[in-house]
Amino acid sequence: MKIIEISKLEFDKYAINHKNKSFYQTSQYGTLMSKNGFNDHYIALVDEDKNILAASLILIQKIFGSFKFAYSPRGFLIDFNNLELLKIFVKLLKENLNRKGVLYLKIDPNIVHIRRNNQGDSIDNYIEGKETISNLIEIGFEHKGFNLYFETLKPRWNCIIDDTNNIIEKYDKNTRNRIKAAIRKGVYIEKGNKNDIKSFYNLINKKHTRKLNYYLDYFEIFGKFDMFDIYIAKIDINKFIQNSKKLYEKELEENNNIVEKLHLKKDNFNLINKKMASDNMLNIYKNEIIKATKLYESKENNIIVAATAIIKYGNEIFFLIDGINNKYKDFNANYLLKHEIIDSYSKKEYKVFNLNGISGDFNKKNKYYGLYDFKSGFNSKVLEYIGEFDIVINKINYSAFNNIRKFEKIFNYKIKKN
Repeated sequence: MKIIEISKLEFDKYAINHKNKSFYQTSQYGTLMSKNGFNDHYIALVDEDKNILAASLILIQKIFGSFKFAYSPRGFLIDFNNLELLKIFVKLLKENLNRKGVLYLKIDPNIVHIRRNNQGDSIDNYIEGKETISNLIEIGFEHKGFNLYFETLKPRWNCIIDDTNNIIEKYDKNTRNRIKAAIRKGVYIEKGNKNDIKSFYNLINKKHTRKLNYYLDYFEIFGKFDMFDIYIAKIDINKFIQNSKKLYEKELEENNNIVEKLHLKKDNFNLINKKMASDNMLNIYKNEIIKATKLYESKENNIIVAATAIIKYGNEIFFLIDGINNKYKDFNANYLLKHEIIDSYSKKEYKVFNLNGISGDFNKKNKYYGLYDFKSGFNSKVLEYIGEFDIVINKINYSAFNNIRKFEKIFNYKIKKN
């Protein structure tokens, strides 16, 4: 057996059929990262007949000077529980990376450690995850731990939906109500195009340091293979006004009926409660009419209130990132946006919807709790992955690298990075 570099086409053909597949292990992702500071390499372990036994996208980046670090995002594509195969692959890979001047390699396998329900309680432990951790440590990897937050390159905790039968009925009550409220307020969803990327970016640019071109690259690279879509939520102001007026008029009629009944039964406790509830709804609809009218008078057109980007790979939809316009947060557009994508794509060949990262701290005082609360409302499950692992490739240079990092820390001096 030996390690070789294979073409993007060969790699993708192997990757799509692997049980641990992920869009992070595709030539599209490699190409994207090659435009953002990395060199992409497609490595395969082959036998004498050139059959591929394991493979991985390896991203290599200069740290400073000639020092480099390598990363296999959500990799490798290998049977991690075949210890002998894993030993051979890692040994040959280390030799290959050493020749490229790499100090150390980081991986974060697409392997589940614990599967949890949407309350965060453990459903079952995956034996595969435990064995993988044990095998990786045995061959020299250092496990970076079971982190709860967003310390790693990819989230260690994700929310996924893998049961889409009668999906809306399985959402929690709050989620269903917010979806209905969004529709009532005239929110509608459109599929975006390249011209919408800037508007999309304006809603998500405060979440990280990525620039607009990064998402334009996503659109170009993944879009060529029909793997990338963006969706935009907008407000139909006329519909918002019409819906609010109809609801107000209907509630006013109901309120008047209650008043007539109260004249006949003045001490009826149930009627008094109904009157109070109806008064409250009238006030809500009245305020919505005022709000809708102000929007209409402002002559704002095509108000974008939320947006999201998705990746389509295999039978999975991956929600890459989304954002909302906080000025219109009460329109609940992000709920309708998620629902319409899930509902639409579940009627096609897509069976899994990955809502992306959350924290593993389910305490309501956790500053990230709202993210979990939002995603769990869609009847999602929580996948806790096994985490990140590092292995040193060149011990001498790695030691020198660490000494330089200590020097920087002690003397508060930053080496100029490439």
